[in-house]
Amino acid sequence: MAGYISDFSVVEHEYSAAHGRLLNNPEAVALFERAAVLARSGQYKPAADLLESAAKTAAVPVIFNDLGVLYAELEDRALTLNAFREALARDSNYQPVHRNLARLHNITEDEARPLTREIEPNSTNSSANVIAVNSKVEAEISSGVADVDTFKFPAPPAPRDVLVLDIVPHSANLILGWTLYDDLGNLVARADAEERKQGAPVHYSFAPQPGTAFFLQIWGADQSFGGYTIDLKALKAFDAQEPNDDLFHASPISLGHTIEANILDAQDQDFYSFLADRSGAVDVDLENHSATLVPGLTAIGPDKRTIGFAPDAKGPGASLHYSFAVEAGQTYYLQVWPVLERSSGDYSLKVTPR
Repeated sequence: MAGYISDFSVVEHEYSAAHGRLLNNPEAVALFERAAVLARSGQYKPAADLLESAAKTAAVPVIFNDLGVLYAELEDRALTLNAFREALARDSNYQPVHRNLARLHNITEDEARPLTREIEPNSTNSSANVIAVNSKVEAEISSGVADVDTFKFPAPPAPRDVLVLDIVPHSANLILGWTLYDDLGNLVARADAEERKQGAPVHYSFAPQPGTAFFLQIWGADQSFGGYTIDLKALKAFDAQEPNDDLFHASPISLGHTIEANILDAQDQDFYSFLADRSGAVDVDLENHSATLVPGLTAIGPDKRTIGFAPDAKGPGASLHYSFAVEAGQTYYLQVWPVLERSSGDYSLKVTPR
């Protein structure tokens, strides 16, 4: 079927790129492959239902592209648009969608892009307006009704980054109420007491897992109403070594060479590997460049088992020095991690053979 992609390896590739890890979900494989069989036989609605289920665990552009193709065959314009928006919210240059839009004459490129202006109704997650990171959205809380605006957006692909959400009211009378949930329904954040004031803006930052989708709901507290702007930005706060959040993605470093890196937040940890060029000992120096970072340092042997820890850092901003024995020709690993919950910041790391 024109525009439909049935090769599951495309799903695997896009999932790995988005999440920074392999897709290990046999159910998603079965759903995708069964949908392709149904699509080839013209059973578009059952095929779309299967892909909607697959999208819950493998929300990647190719699945939304195929949903758009199926909904176009079913002549459901609204669902076609929404599926293509989901794909383009994850990759604005996704060529399969752009080719399908060129082929379909009743939908334009502008219509299929993630929204920059609210469209009603959007009071529930199922009717959420799909928006994209690094864009602004104009919206309004209507007067005289219990108006709730719901928006859906995916976090950027790996490596994990800091997102900043700003909601700016246009009216001095609007009191913003808001909640942020992930795609599993877990509460991420909500309005605090300081924000619940007339005309007060919202400013919230967080570092979500790559590829995760979020639902943002906004309303006017105390029956207030008016227009507002959503500004959602990715800071690109990750360092050049990322993604290196586990032992199997350890970033290789050269002996005697200083690297610059950072701990993004309390969930961040950095892994490095180096090849010992001689037997003896190595000195590991972690230079702290942050007044808030309390670093921990772990040494891991060639068998991927812990062989030692650096002495505890003497508070925020403290640096670390640690030495341990190595054997020539063996690969060793280092783990840098935040000791305290709110510990984060920049550091440099150097491994020097004696």
